[in-house]
Amino acid sequence: VVSANELGVTGLLASVADDRLLDFARRHLGPLAEHDRRRNGELVETLRAYLEAGEQQAAARRLKVHPNTLRYRLDRIGEITDADLNDPETRLNLAVALRVQGLLDL
Repeated sequence: VVSANELGVTGLLASVADDRLLDFARRHLGPLAEHDRRRNGELVETLRAYLEAGEQQAAARRLKVHPNTLRYRLDRIGEITDADLNDPETRLNLAVALRVQGLLDL
């Protein structure tokens, strides 16, 4: 058995009320998730791959897309979310929102 303290960010998130987590995830990912739902898109998964890989070339390989396709998608993500993906704080918020999405099965 692992204590919440040993789970890092996941443990920290587990101590936050679900409604606050849901609000955080919706604020950061809501427009993107809605865009994907309406257009059967893959932008949330593109964002996840990019943030997990840490750089564009690795994310493109992970997604099996051309690097130009990945760059286009990242530009669209920035437009839809009004987020600067070059900003570390923005990337952190989006990564946490994606983690929340996974925790709450959104």
